[in-house]
Amino acid sequence: MKKFILSIFLFLSITSYAEHIRKFGLGIGVGVPTGISANYFLNPYTSIDAFLSYDFDGFYNIRMDYLKHKRNLFTIDDYFFDIYYGLGLRAKGDEDSKDEDFLFGPRGVIGVGHFWKSLPLEIFIEGAGVFSIWEETDFDVEAALIARWYF
Repeated sequence: MKKFILSIFLFLSITSYAEHIRKFGLGIGVGVPTGISANYFLNPYTSIDAFLSYDFDGFYNIRMDYLKHKRNLFTIDDYFFDIYYGLGLRAKGDEDSKDEDFLFGPRGVIGVGHFWKSLPLEIFIEGAGVFSIWEETDFDVEAALIARWYF
């Protein structure tokens, strides 16, 4: 029983402390593309975001963005929402080595999300426009629902 109570106390201490730290988050994203998401806060208002994915048409997708965050920009039913925006790079390639499809270029992103106060959890939606400039010129739109747990 003592271990159980100590474990609960430790968990509550860590989650309330994580509200103030929230430096590194890891999670999953569902959409186009679907994959693994990571975010590292450089300070409370800027972060580096990375995403590694595989989408349904047989392409892998790797991207990295520099993001600016606007905290508590608006409220809906006592929930505070943050908005972020930024620029980055994306590389997208075909898993089939016979095809030499490879796209690389800049990416602009905007998203809106919510950090829970009681848990180190963030859930957000984002949309991005990607302009591929190498191996061919192309424009893609990406959108995803992403959840991350912060450590």
